[in-house]
Amino acid sequence: MGKFYIEYRKRRFLFRINVEVVTPVWIGGYDSYMNTKLNILWDINEGSLKGLWRWWGRVLLGGFISPENGISELDNIISDLFGSTEQASKMTIRITKIRSGHYIKLYPELKGISRVDLMMMGSARHRIANKEKCLVGGRYEIECYAISEIESYEAEFIFVSLIAALVFDGIGKHTSRGFGKLKIEKDGIFLCNKLKSLGEEISDLLSDIYSSDSNNRIEEAINRLLNLFKEKARKYVEHKRNGLRLEPISSVVENIEDLKIGFIKIYPPNTDVKYILKKIGKSTLKIHWKSNPSIPGFGYHTWILGLPRSTEPYYDPRNINIKLKKAGIEYKPKKRKGKKMVSAPTGYWLIKKTGEIEVGRRKSPIRFSIIKMDNNQYAVIVYYFRSYDWIDYLDPSRKIGKSGKGIVHISISAHRKRRIVNSIKAKNVAWRQKKIDNLIDQILDDAIDSIKKLL
Repeated sequence: MGKFYIEYRKRRFLFRINVEVVTPVWIGGYDSYMNTKLNILWDINEGSLKGLWRWWGRVLLGGFISPENGISELDNIISDLFGSTEQASKMTIRITKIRSGHYIKLYPELKGISRVDLMMMGSARHRIANKEKCLVGGRYEIECYAISEIESYEAEFIFVSLIAALVFDGIGKHTSRGFGKLKIEKDGIFLCNKLKSLGEEISDLLSDIYSSDSNNRIEEAINRLLNLFKEKARKYVEHKRNGLRLEPISSVVENIEDLKIGFIKIYPPNTDVKYILKKIGKSTLKIHWKSNPSIPGFGYHTWILGLPRSTEPYYDPRNINIKLKKAGIEYKPKKRKGKKMVSAPTGYWLIKKTGEIEVGRRKSPIRFSIIKMDNNQYAVIVYYFRSYDWIDYLDPSRKIGKSGKGIVHISISAHRKRRIVNSIKAKNVAWRQKKIDNLIDQILDDAIDSIKKLL
């Protein structure tokens, strides 16, 4: 490596962070499996990290952008640093492997984790059992360099965005349920001069988290981190645009102002991380929310854990179409070959004004982050983003929300008279009496309480 290049890198250096893999990283190509015959083993790479990094930068800025131009303004400001199809990024990253981890089969090694078990019930179970793998263990070095001139406030925002991503999120698939977690190592942060002071402050807060012996101390340190993230995001926005927003920029954009800590659970030393992932998976299933499996499920608002939450099992065709039409639902049943059975929708669906239903996709606002602490302890941080778009779906003053769609819960039982629950609110009179602005908060609180009992 030439002397000129070494000097150039020194001038452009922003920071370096050493991380270790804490929970299995579920990574792969577009179909998420690794070709072991050709020795193609996916690893943590710059592209996956930068996508996560950019998303959290958007979360931080979403709390402070003035709402006049909405999401387009937010994307423009993010692109000033992270780049876009129309402009180059102001910085670049490089990931170097310090110590190799190893790969395990997704199944049966992670059997018992609800997401893995669910996938094994599908048609792809043979591919999953034979080809899908997770990365376990390993250490990496993340370096960031400026490509063009970067001001101090820009460097600070770049840095805190990555710290937020590493603390609250992970790499790969199913990170909201604890997979792909990386830990920022103690004494593993190295900074340029313009970031020295900020880096020392963040290092101290991380040390407080890792060494804490109580939930309250961890939560206090995390809230101080969040306040620091907000401060740097606000500073960046003030330099880029005039005016700060006083209301959510969008009903569908997660932002730092809406991030709330639900609760924190500390596990005993040397607890197997697979056990923790199993507990997380169990805590997000409706069957475990109920004290008795025979209790009807329509009163439990598990749709708040994300969509889709629906299926199309096959039933005896008698009266199914009639019941669906009485409920105002338009659905074309599928026939099973060789048997007198037809499909019927069950679970949570989005319904249009025409009565047509669709599966719907919405990421869960409730997420789990696993922190590896000192003495081989693990802490699970359960946090959530307050979701404004659900209010449109659930407004009890109208059948269908502003979005043109509402949430419908359809329940069909082959063991008793078939029943269609046309609307969540129809079976929950108490919800109708609450103000709209408190509705989501109550449902989120109930969900957090249910998860806390199981975790």
